[in-house]
Amino acid sequence: MTAATAPANPTLDEPIRNIRMQLDRDLATVWAEYQLRIGGKVSHCGYDAFRLNRTTTGWKILNIADTFR
Repeated sequence: MTAATAPANPTLDEPIRNIRMQLDRDLATVWAEYQLRIGGKVSHCGYDAFRLNRTTTGWKILNIADTFR
């Protein structure tokens, strides 16, 4: 992680929008558009998909998938 956070490297920013969530009891699926910016310039974009499970200690991510354009 040092390389991604070192001051000499450009900043990384990944805003998400148009979030869609489906929930059934302790299982949730979240889709969101994202855009990855490196040093303020767009590198790529796509969709993030998260599958989450609610446990006694809170929500846990089961898996993550994404597209890349």
